[in-house]
Amino acid sequence: MKYLLKVMTSGILVICVITLYSFSDNFGSKQKLGLTAHRKLSNASANAHTLNPDSNKIIRSFFLKNFKQQGDIKVSKVNINHDTLSILSSGWFFYYPLGMFHNLTTLRNRLKLLNFKKEYVPDETSPSGKTPLYRFYNDNSFVKYIYQPDTKNMEIVSGEITDPSIILRNGTKVGMDKTDFLDLYFSRDTHNATKKINVVEFISALDGMWHYYNFKNDKLYSICFDTDYQVDKK
Repeated sequence: MKYLLKVMTSGILVICVITLYSFSDNFGSKQKLGLTAHRKLSNASANAHTLNPDSNKIIRSFFLKNFKQQGDIKVSKVNINHDTLSILSSGWFFYYPLGMFHNLTTLRNRLKLLNFKKEYVPDETSPSGKTPLYRFYNDNSFVKYIYQPDTKNMEIVSGEITDPSIILRNGTKVGMDKTDFLDLYFSRDTHNATKKINVVEFISALDGMWHYYNFKNDKLYSICFDTDYQVDKK
């Protein structure tokens, strides 16, 4: 199953991400092999981003100390590279930012204001030889899902959100102030430390999931999700 290996595609990242860089460490990579969803976090995917050791240590320490350890959300590393704040973190929210759904019916009810389309990708592990993807979209936003048999959940494949009516589970939405966004994760005022930040990147500590929150003039103007699924992400 050579095509299961992680290959960083240009699609959503070229559109949504201002600053990209590579991890130099494999942070406790958790591999899922032989799944219908075609996921595998390999050394190649773990090396797709780097936490720059030359970044400002004082600022990194400030963000680490003041990250809100709420529920199962935890942070392992923080880095600032140019205009990007990168956070290596764990917690169910980062895998299910719109909520956790066990079937397509509940997911469609949650996203009922969006159009819906079923697509198929080749899958040599499936008896039918293909696996369905579920694309929810409107004129300027989309989120693509796949059903994951091992977790019995609908999981995100990719997404780009610029519609303020699509609100994440923790209240994040396009148009919110950068300070309000940061207040969701940090217990102290981070305004002075984030004046030059235009991108906040959350990287999952175990599986291949990335969030990109893109700001312009201190307003959130797009939210992008990327994963290590080797399928069409558009």
